[in-house]
Amino acid sequence: MKGEKNMGRRRALQVAAAGLSLGLVGTAQGSRAARKSNAVDVMLNWNANSTQAGYFVAKRKGFYDEQGVTVTEFVPGQGGTFAAKQVGLGRQGFGLSDAASVLTARSKGLPVRSYGTSQQRSDGVVYTVEKVFGGKLEKPKQLQGKTLAAPKDSPMTTLTKAVLKRAGVLDSVNFLGVAPEQQTPMLLSGNADAAIAIFDSPTALRRKGYDASAIRLADYMPTVGRRSSRARSSPNGIRRPSGDSCVRPPRDGRGPPTTRRGRWT
Repeated sequence: MKGEKNMGRRRALQVAAAGLSLGLVGTAQGSRAARKSNAVDVMLNWNANSTQAGYFVAKRKGFYDEQGVTVTEFVPGQGGTFAAKQVGLGRQGFGLSDAASVLTARSKGLPVRSYGTSQQRSDGVVYTVEKVFGGKLEKPKQLQGKTLAAPKDSPMTTLTKAVLKRAGVLDSVNFLGVAPEQQTPMLLSGNADAAIAIFDSPTALRRKGYDASAIRLADYMPTVGRRSSRARSSPNGIRRPSGDSCVRPPRDGRGPPTTRRGRWT
């Protein structure tokens, strides 16, 4: 029983750690095709928004062209899970997704892999408004016994469950599955005590005059730390473990990924 409990905890930590990154995913076949034609399309993890601005700026400034790649189109998506699936099925060349979604797709036999990380921390939040919640949301334990409006098949929901499991309140929380972009309406109508989305949702509520509060999922996920004195005396002890987590598939598209102290190899 204790072993099963520890396994469950390790799995929750693995999922939480995986959710820290957002990046570009594709297949080995797709990357070879891209090199051959020099033209690719990229499926976004959602409709175009400010969190993806860097990709559009890079295209406008010709950064992709400088590398010999023509991005023909940024295709609107329906979440990271959907993007990873479409890439794995060969319907899109590349996609913007998250590590949790890629792992889920691979567990189902889809040949999708991560090719680069653009965002190292999850931008997911659990948010609410004082009128509904009865106060300010400041920590996961406050969600005990509450109902959360949760987007269906979303890695954000998976990460939230991992955070609540670590806080010891997961079993008491009710998840109300909602359609995309329906979290805030369900919250304001009183059908949910809080909701799961990305950081712009509570920001939008504050701009409309609501007393909104939120907790960032990334603040409650495992990270790597060290005493500053030890870091100064042994800088390689910081660079190497961190750098070695930077993984890139081989140039020929075959074989295992390689690492080299934080530099692409």
